[in-house]
Amino acid sequence: MSFVDEVKSAIQGVERTQSTHPAFALLAVVRDLAEGLSDESVRAVARGMGDPRRVGLYLHPAHRPQRGQYLLTFFFDGEGVTVSGEKSIRYTDPEGLKKWLIDFVTLPAFIESLQILREEATRPVEARLRRSAALAYSQGDVMVEVSAADQKKLDETAAYCPSKRRQAGRLPRQRDL
Repeated sequence: MSFVDEVKSAIQGVERTQSTHPAFALLAVVRDLAEGLSDESVRAVARGMGDPRRVGLYLHPAHRPQRGQYLLTFFFDGEGVTVSGEKSIRYTDPEGLKKWLIDFVTLPAFIESLQILREEATRPVEARLRRSAALAYSQGDVMVEVSAADQKKLDETAAYCPSKRRQAGRLPRQRDL
């Protein structure tokens, strides 16, 4: 076998084992949690947080990502994940993490946070119709109120325009965990 073939074989072997790495099963649980928490009025996103091994659970009112907050932070190491909170807890198996997360999302404080986000999603927001695209503020700008229904329409329109799409934080790559 030539050296080139050895290199290719080694890389393919590592790539095959990475997709079954324990941390990826745990990351899948975090992504599923975000999907399970998202609904018409609240969005949940698993976002990278600078260090590629850190992922945060970010919740925000629908169509208002700037009004959200991180509720949990997950630090992925080679074989497991540490969930930061009042008391940090480390998990190496997805089932243990799932059980803890179900207990967490049913806490009264978490339910209250969801209710606050849902209520905020129903409120109108102020927007500015600008006279000049070159200036952030100018005389003659008009302040308008945008209803929750109109915010949804604007958000759906932006989703189809690649230049307007919001970028979530980068999630860890397989080789970073």
